[in-house]
Amino acid sequence: MKRKNLLFKSLLVAAGLFVGVNTSWADATVIYERGTSETTAWSNDDVASSGTNVWIGQFGYNETYGLYASGTGARSSVLTFSHTDNSLQTFDIVFDNLGNTGNASNYSYLKIGNDIEIQSNQQNQNGAVIINGTSAAILDCNQKYYNRGGDKWTIHVEVNTAKNTVTALTIVGTEMNGKSAHYTLANETSLSGSATYDQVTIGFTRAGGTPSAALTSIKITEEEQTVTTADYTINYLYNNQIVKTVSGSSAVGSTVYAENPITIDEVKYFVADGETSSMEIGSGTNVLNVNLRLPNTYSYSVVAKDGSNNELATLASGSYTEGDAAITVAYPRWILSGTTLYSCGTGAISYKTTFTPDANDYVKTITYNSSTVDDVIFYTEGEDVVGVTEASNADRASMGKMGHTGGAEIYKDAATLAPGKYKIYMRAQNGNKDPRAFNFKVGETVVFTNSFNSGTNTDANSDEFIVNEASTLSFASEGSSASGIDYFYVVKLSDIVTFTLGTDVSYKSYIPTKAVNFSTLEDVVAYVATDYADGEVTLTPVEAVPAGTPVLLKSTKDKSVEIAGTTETVAAPEKNLLKATAAEGTVFDGTESKYVLSYHDAAWSFVHFNGTLPAGKVYVDLTEEAAGARPALVGIRFAGEETTGIADVQRSAGAQTYYDLNGQQVAQPSKGLYIVNGKKVIKK
Repeated sequence: MKRKNLLFKSLLVAAGLFVGVNTSWADATVIYERGTSETTAWSNDDVASSGTNVWIGQFGYNETYGLYASGTGARSSVLTFSHTDNSLQTFDIVFDNLGNTGNASNYSYLKIGNDIEIQSNQQNQNGAVIINGTSAAILDCNQKYYNRGGDKWTIHVEVNTAKNTVTALTIVGTEMNGKSAHYTLANETSLSGSATYDQVTIGFTRAGGTPSAALTSIKITEEEQTVTTADYTINYLYNNQIVKTVSGSSAVGSTVYAENPITIDEVKYFVADGETSSMEIGSGTNVLNVNLRLPNTYSYSVVAKDGSNNELATLASGSYTEGDAAITVAYPRWILSGTTLYSCGTGAISYKTTFTPDANDYVKTITYNSSTVDDVIFYTEGEDVVGVTEASNADRASMGKMGHTGGAEIYKDAATLAPGKYKIYMRAQNGNKDPRAFNFKVGETVVFTNSFNSGTNTDANSDEFIVNEASTLSFASEGSSASGIDYFYVVKLSDIVTFTLGTDVSYKSYIPTKAVNFSTLEDVVAYVATDYADGEVTLTPVEAVPAGTPVLLKSTKDKSVEIAGTTETVAAPEKNLLKATAAEGTVFDGTESKYVLSYHDAAWSFVHFNGTLPAGKVYVDLTEEAAGARPALVGIRFAGEETTGIADVQRSAGAQTYYDLNGQQVAQPSKGLYIVNGKKVIKK
């Protein structure tokens, strides 16, 4: 501890001329000084690896700027110095606002102890002084200089450690375009009960771009004080009973704080709402009575929403007890909602959020709108793949999340692919020495192989491939050592409809998932049902329909037809008697006028249906048009043409004609479910 002029001060005390905490002396001790003159120039000795009065961290000596750092990541350095109790500390600092270009969330900062922080956001052109958690704006930081080289702030701070207060704080910036940053502390301000007095920190955050900042000069001085102390008592009460008493002494004029939260007999308490939790020490009796309460418990959830604030999924939920560590939730980069894949980022290693709930039903929102992918029929995070060994990294969506020893077909039935054209996208890495490969198979056919070498991160996608009949997608990793996959997903590019002619014409029912223009198809015509009269349904051709519109496709050739969506705005038909079954299927009890397509006696027509029609099927609804009639079969008439179907069919008493659930006649039915005379029949 520095003791200058101690004898002279002692004589003044004896004479009653040196009392209280506001007395200061001109012979302040210099604790640390750099960059103020040639004799205090910066050097590499100021950034040693350890010790007192050296800067520890990621800033380094620079002959132009002083203590300086620039880079693509957050940086900070800390100076720790010896501190004298009950002292007056003075900090005179020149801080150089070099540049935090690239992202509005970047900012440089200077901290004195842990309760005083000065922030400068060069990109947003603002700044703030934060004392004991309370923020005030630094004025006239509104110069449009993304790189404010030459904008130096001269900062002066005075701290009274005996009173635990900031007594002065001023900031004056370099004049630029007729303005300069400035700030003056209006009143002496208390620090927290946990304030420290022995360190200075300089640093910057980084959300993008390449920030930089410098400490051009710094001088820390300290003056001892002779203080008058007084005793104090803090009584902690719960349910009007004293559960703990704390006594001590502190400088007159200083502030003491109740501990909040406080643990008593292994039970955590908080200062009750509205209670005074601090007192200024006077020369007489000092007693603070503090009522306590138990911690609050809050429920919380983390939800994914799109850019229009529509909720996509609940990512996590639980309960939080006040005072516990903050909640950290890792979440996936992608969210699949319906057939749209939503992204919350563009390639970070991991995605997580940390928060402290402060109310019941606390909701933390993660916005997924940076990019979207449509027509995704399957998506999985690497750690969700069946059969993998999860890597030790607890953050979702991090590269190498999935650890797996290769050679096995680790995802046998990843998805069932209906007929159509597809493409596979994936992101993976290889942290081992040997080349690795991921294989994807549809049925027994390999449709995509992605090979890469050790230490390589890869974003890859397959060529387009066609599936002609429903098949399962499998995923496998080759090699004998572990590898990692972040995610993969499958996009359906278009539908494939296969016509098999049993006669000179064939029909397929079809429900598009997005708008379709049929005019580009060869040998295929799309129809909607526009009318019913005289036992016949009228089919009218359409060139285009919006998503979800049931149609009948007619072809006169055996072929596979690729049906792709369109981005055109397509109007719905004015009338369409064709309907689609519900997602879970639709049940008909036989009393309704509902019909399915069938091939009967060398002609196509519609048969009255009784039973459950599976999801994704098309039927004709004649409830209004044929009320009360319900013929067994109705014919087909094409708009502007003669009848091609059967208007009325008289069946012989013993006739047994079988139809499958698609309405097609079966000459020799095997075991299964069929329609016979309009009723559901199980053939055993």
